[in-house]
Amino acid sequence: MGLTWVNVLFGVGGVSMVKVLWDVIKYFITRRDSQVAKLDKFSVKQKNIERLLNSVINDSVQIQNLLSTFVDTTEIDRISVVKFENGGGVPQLGTKQHITILYEAIDKKAEGLYNLKPLKPDFDRYEIDASHQQILLDVINKGSSIQITESMPEGEVKNLLMSYGITKNIVVPIIHIPQLEGTTSGFFLYLSMNQFNRIDTDSLDGKISILKNKISKIFKSFYVRRVV
Repeated sequence: MGLTWVNVLFGVGGVSMVKVLWDVIKYFITRRDSQVAKLDKFSVKQKNIERLLNSVINDSVQIQNLLSTFVDTTEIDRISVVKFENGGGVPQLGTKQHITILYEAIDKKAEGLYNLKPLKPDFDRYEIDASHQQILLDVINKGSSIQITESMPEGEVKNLLMSYGITKNIVVPIIHIPQLEGTTSGFFLYLSMNQFNRIDTDSLDGKISILKNKISKIFKSFYVRRVV
């Protein structure tokens, strides 16, 4: 009698053959499940990236609109959201410190009247000196810092303000973002507001407070979503 597939599977050595076949089947099933799991994990990661990207775009538009509305409805001619960073890691002596303008808005009337240009291209990880550091210390310790250009001591900040035609600069803190997992360092955000005349800004205290609180809330919300 000739061998059939039944004889092969269940005859002499058939049990071993069945085991080999079952091991092969299990291998391909496990491999398939592993690939499916990888695809699912990749899909989740992609969705998280898309969610964060959507948040970045929406939040950026919201911040930009807040700044534009502020300069259009106040005596401030230009306003910037500026990031201060210590260069990475825990703050320590001997490390370079930089500032970067993240967002900026210019009043349309002032733009034409004073031929204002965006400052953002000039301040991308701009290394700061002692005069900048003193202003940031005042902001951190006192809650704000105001520079009247003509009465400032000599230094890089005064030279910069004069070169841009700024007669008054107001700096207030927004928020400190600590170092998070997957980032190189924390950073400190502040508002820098420029005027090209000497209009008194005392009446703007309430509006400035509202603006910085709104921007702070946006950043807090984004980094909470990022951590989650």
